[in-house]
Amino acid sequence: MKKFVSGLCALGFVVASLGVVSAEFTDDSGQFYAPFVDYLSENKVVEGYDDGSFGYELTVNRAEMLKILIVGRFNPDQTEELAPWSEYAGESCFDDVPANKWYTEYICYAKAQEWIEGYDDNTYKPGQEVNFVEGMKILLKVFD
Repeated sequence: MKKFVSGLCALGFVVASLGVVSAEFTDDSGQFYAPFVDYLSENKVVEGYDDGSFGYELTVNRAEMLKILIVGRFNPDQTEELAPWSEYAGESCFDDVPANKWYTEYICYAKAQEWIEGYDDNTYKPGQEVNFVEGMKILLKVFD
């Protein structure tokens, strides 16, 4: 699955009326959804990579998807200090989700909200590519 573009576009179309920003990523020229990704980047929903690219052609993993959906669900003006997921950063809610990784707070918050369950062996597999069914299930749960 591509960079979960359909989910980003859905979220982007909701916020499109707020205005379009200029291209921010080195690899977004000509992409019809670039203005939406730029808006999400400006509001710290997505970040891109150290080389300045967004990675439109890359797949999204389970940890990345949760961050995008959770941060995207809240008001863009909300600061990280007030974010309800911040208190979960020091937890280890699955055997393969250690405390204090960049994704820990999102995964453990989603588990506490009962948006995700993980696997029978108490793992979440944060680096595993998201398939369409998983992505839609979590998207619907996060956004009620």
